[in-house]
Amino acid sequence: MLKKWKKMKSKKPILGLAVGVVALSGLLATPSFAETPKSTSYKIIKSTKVSNAVPSTDKEAEMVKLYEQNAWNARMFQLYDKIPIGKSVDDEIKSVPPIHTGDELYLGGFSGLVHLPKDPENVFYAITDRGPNGDSKFGKFFSVPTFSPQIVKIELGNGAVHVLKQIPLKLPQGYTDPITKSRNISGISNFPGDNTSKLAGFGTMDEISYGAAGQVLPADPYGLDTEAISYNPNDDTFWVSEEYRPSLVQVKRDGTIIQRLVPKGEKDLFASSPAVPVHDTLPAVFAMRNPNKGLEGTTVTPSGRYLYTALQGPIINPYGDGSAPPKGSTAIRVLRYDLKHMDKDPKEFLYVLDGKHLISDIAALDDDHVLFDERDSDYSYKSIFKVDFSTAANPTNIFGLLDGEGLDKTDVTLENTVMAPYAPDKTYTVTPTGGSTTVTVKPLQKTLFVDAKERGYNNSKLEGIAMPNDHTLALTNDNDFGVQDPDPEQVWLYNLTGTAQEHKLFSKPSKAGKVYVTSSENNQDITITDVLGENSLLGTMTFLLPEGVKAAPGDAVIYGNGDPIPLTASQLSDTAGGGQFITVDGVCLHKGESVKLLLKGKSVSPQTFSPKVYVDSDGPENENGLSAGFTVHSHQPKGSKMND
Repeated sequence: MLKKWKKMKSKKPILGLAVGVVALSGLLATPSFAETPKSTSYKIIKSTKVSNAVPSTDKEAEMVKLYEQNAWNARMFQLYDKIPIGKSVDDEIKSVPPIHTGDELYLGGFSGLVHLPKDPENVFYAITDRGPNGDSKFGKFFSVPTFSPQIVKIELGNGAVHVLKQIPLKLPQGYTDPITKSRNISGISNFPGDNTSKLAGFGTMDEISYGAAGQVLPADPYGLDTEAISYNPNDDTFWVSEEYRPSLVQVKRDGTIIQRLVPKGEKDLFASSPAVPVHDTLPAVFAMRNPNKGLEGTTVTPSGRYLYTALQGPIINPYGDGSAPPKGSTAIRVLRYDLKHMDKDPKEFLYVLDGKHLISDIAALDDDHVLFDERDSDYSYKSIFKVDFSTAANPTNIFGLLDGEGLDKTDVTLENTVMAPYAPDKTYTVTPTGGSTTVTVKPLQKTLFVDAKERGYNNSKLEGIAMPNDHTLALTNDNDFGVQDPDPEQVWLYNLTGTAQEHKLFSKPSKAGKVYVTSSENNQDITITDVLGENSLLGTMTFLLPEGVKAAPGDAVIYGNGDPIPLTASQLSDTAGGGQFITVDGVCLHKGESVKLLLKGKSVSPQTFSPKVYVDSDGPENENGLSAGFTVHSHQPKGSKMND
């Protein structure tokens, strides 16, 4: 557990997720707990004391250990707060539920994720994409054209995503964006046109942007379709990847754009847009990206030495009629820049997809190993691969060798040569049309790191990955601001330290807190209050109810001074089915703060009702888990509001 961590803001804390015996169904919406009146009168139950030792039986110990470990294996946090970003300018967008003119739209669209090395383990930076948009009868419609892509600082706690700071991307002082009429840039395209038309010299056009009444929006040379974010610890700046040119963009911590790297030959396109220095250092062939499938992932290695970036899908090469990449291509181009020598050419590598998938984000483990998020566009395939760039793996640097553009459907290119799913150690022989040299390409070697679907992940667009430490993987989804995407905005944490049997969860008990039990006047409604004995950062608690008493969906938990939040079925477990064990997770509270479990309509004997509470305040990897069975007090704690 971290020695120092910032106290969470007093927003409505939301229930965490314990994944295990019960399936992860019904988590997409959390109903209100309106049936729990705040005026209920409670009294204190006379109760026995519970041992401060570990669970009394081997069976109980193993059950608690299992539920705690399952909770740590997959923790879900959701953005419940509705943060307005603007009102829709029209109702042309094809969205379910429908969006009407004047409807308020809310923050979401997290398309990348990064953890900064000195931040607490529950604090991240996400980046949004270009803003609420979708298809209409006109084309690509922007519901809020003046929305500025933004970096969002978030904190995870008590099952909720709390927004700490919003940082719009902006131009240097003295410059104004043509769409927003302020320093803040927009997400509107740079050079719009038909995909069958090319920019002068090279590259495919951007999508045409439409606004109110189907009017074509002016082009914005500063507009960005941001998709990923990374951080360089050596100069305290962010690097953002985007899809329009595509390009890499360096950004200050306050959101000010420093520079933009575009494909070779595109620098002159920005001659009349002086606010942002533009350098054309990416391979020219990257300009043939399929629209909305540009640079989707980027990461800086922990040392700050290398910057990696990857395209989302195969490029349109050969160009042919300009409509789409070669059907069935599995070739993804990846770049590696040396951040100390950005004036020099990058290295370029081939990543081969497992099938008809996309790349959404990447995260560096060290200088030579990078995690790749490979996913489908549905709910079936969400895999994180560990990719090896080391000299030992010997991937082929194809920079300058296969960057030529094919202008006819029959031309041979990398994209129409690599047409099969990934196979270890397979190489590809490519003789480009018009070229005199045959190139043998060894692609990047990859191994499965985490199958997110097997571990409960249930959103369609997994678009952000990060590792806040060496044993936790964080994932987030792009919900398109609730436009054409029914998924909520969530962040998931996965513990990577192994199975329950590999952890000594009972070796060093946490500092003892206190448990109070109260009941309503008719003894039908029970409240178990656990006052923490120490700080908890993303901790886990298991309540063990006496035989014959089980919690049910609709019972509730309260974190700190928050509102009652209903339990979900996935938090209730026991060997016979039901809820004798209640596990709540992602607890972020300070010593002296409490977690309350509200049980409604339970017929119990106040004299014999003796629950147990087990607390793991800092995770199984630290071996400080599960302080067990605090004293159950028979008096009301000083200053409590049990009768509210």
